[in-house]
Amino acid sequence: MTGTDQPTRQELTASPAEIGLLLPGLGRVMVALSVGSAAHERIGRIAHVARRGGALCLGGETELDLGAVRRVVLDRGSVMRGQVYPRLEFQDGAGTVLMRVVGMEGEAPFETNLAHLLGPALTPEEAAPTPAAEAGPEVAAEDCAATALLRRLHAAGGPVRVALRTGPAWQAWEGVPPEPRLVMGYVNLIAPSFHLHLRLGSVAGFHVSEEGWEAVDGAGARFGLTLRPLDAAALEGMG
Repeated sequence: MTGTDQPTRQELTASPAEIGLLLPGLGRVMVALSVGSAAHERIGRIAHVARRGGALCLGGETELDLGAVRRVVLDRGSVMRGQVYPRLEFQDGAGTVLMRVVGMEGEAPFETNLAHLLGPALTPEEAAPTPAAEAGPEVAAEDCAATALLRRLHAAGGPVRVALRTGPAWQAWEGVPPEPRLVMGYVNLIAPSFHLHLRLGSVAGFHVSEEGWEAVDGAGARFGLTLRPLDAAALEGMG
């Protein structure tokens, strides 16, 4: 239970599309997608939500295939420095989390806007497991393909689109990338409205295409992360 005597986890009773349309009322949030050892997080208020075809579209930056979503769970279990950071988990039929929406302003916006949708409490056995990322080889920062490219893009000083596609979900951010930070085995981009986290060694290299630099794993497979310079000079210099 939480400090408000609410269950830690509850399933919501409305459809994923109906819940999605309520997201602008939740205040400042973090919308997070992840695949393997890569996490792409946008931070801020969601100004506009629409349903286009079978997709839930959060502005022009995030899309989620509603056909893949089987339920939405409200989790109140994340507490830091005395504040609850509630999150919505859009899950598939196996309980895998396809997209997270984390409240950055505490419980109040979530409880106010979602109170009429609260369903049954979920027991710990029903909580979706968090898959562990494969360890992979240890790689020094100077030998990490992702670190090298992120440093190159930061030094160039031009705007870049950073996008992650995870199958049923897609999210992008555009801006001048900040200087990469190395923390606890990860290389990170930390901007006020965007975070990117990549475990060192999780990117073996990049495939250059019309889409930009597409990250590949140790087996040479693209896993959905793309970095694309947005100015003409940088595009001509890709390679």
